[in-house]
Amino acid sequence: MIRRCHELEGVQRFSSRAVEYAFARPSYPPDAIREILKGARGSPPRIVDVGAGTAQGTNPLACAAGFAVGLDPSLEMLKAAPRQAGVALLAGLAERLPLRSRCVELLTSFNAFHWFQPEPFLAEARRVLVQDGRLALAWNDWDERDPFTAAFVRLMRAQARDSPPEDRAAEVAPLYQTRHFHDVRQSSFPLRHDLDLAGVLARMRSMSYVPREGPAWEQLASELQDLFAAHVDALGRVTHHYTTQVFVATPTPTE
Repeated sequence: MIRRCHELEGVQRFSSRAVEYAFARPSYPPDAIREILKGARGSPPRIVDVGAGTAQGTNPLACAAGFAVGLDPSLEMLKAAPRQAGVALLAGLAERLPLRSRCVELLTSFNAFHWFQPEPFLAEARRVLVQDGRLALAWNDWDERDPFTAAFVRLMRAQARDSPPEDRAAEVAPLYQTRHFHDVRQSSFPLRHDLDLAGVLARMRSMSYVPREGPAWEQLASELQDLFAAHVDALGRVTHHYTTQVFVATPTPTE
């Protein structure tokens, strides 16, 4: 039987990797942020980002909208997040949001929904959103048409062993199946993320299942260095290519 990420302990898996996560994970393209904010009322709208981690999604939301709250159960991840004006970072669980009912115009989750218990979170999301609010889920998915990206992903997946497979369709399916939301709209946006060698190594180490030390890491680091050398440009960088997938849903009307 295939396990999913929400069946694992996500907090502990990432808390020890918070520094690498903050340093080497990409943010989200401006067009994706604009799509997520489209139609959000309020000046500024009341925005809460769930599973904020090191604020890769929270910070651009706040930059575009003026203010956003980021919630995450990992204090280590929140501490590693770069500080930005207009952002408040708080500890909180996706399945028990520390928010009163109908107080949020826009609820988001960037690269995190697959770590939540889906139905409990979706019920909580419906509870805290105003009737004409929006729920937006986003992921940066690898674009393996790019040779460097494809080679990096092959090295990464070779470390996965018994970790859950990447299956975005299965991970987002609960949003389409729940009674709490309807009218799901999907859009996608290209994203490039330039990295030097330190960034490439940290990007790999930010994965929860990759060894962080010892012979296995030393072998992987050597292979990454060879890969970097084969693709580095004149500025000493390589580029990861992604497709940012955005799913925006509307709360189901209550009787």
